[in-house]
Amino acid sequence: MNICIYKHRPRADVTIRILEAYKEALERLGHRVFTLSYDAGEATPEEVRKLAVRFVDFNADLALCYGFSAMPKIGGGYFFRKHGIPLVLLCFENPFFGLDNELIQEIRSHPDYYHFFVWDSWYLDKLRELFKNCHPIRHAARINPCLRAGSGLRRAHTGLCTDETGTLGKPQSLQPRH
Repeated sequence: MNICIYKHRPRADVTIRILEAYKEALERLGHRVFTLSYDAGEATPEEVRKLAVRFVDFNADLALCYGFSAMPKIGGGYFFRKHGIPLVLLCFENPFFGLDNELIQEIRSHPDYYHFFVWDSWYLDKLRELFKNCHPIRHAARINPCLRAGSGLRRAHTGLCTDETGTLGKPQSLQPRH
């Protein structure tokens, strides 16, 4: 399957790490992954044109994003639906942030293009009152590069390592306790 991951300019770096973890996991499962990144807006017009050609040639079967970040309206239509690509929206926080009447109407008018995966069961139930394709998802951390047998280190989902006292640091800055 060809999967496009849309990475927006995040308010928190954890968003980028979550999407990178999805990319790595999908590739390990044998999927082809193409990343449309938030920094594409800083590219020259020629670079944007080349990226658009690569995106069209990739022929994505679906797109994946964090929240409503991948719903830009371009040329009178929402980008991924306009290209016939279903969108998977990961919601690990309040899915109602960024949701307005225009987006509600878009999603209700084209329910087969939008699939929500929501971590919080309360928000999941509320979202199901509005939309058709809402599913639960577990919140998980990527494999811990800090974890070594007997080291006493573990990695938080933030990408930083902690020792058993909760002291934070980058992986290379923490030393195992002796």
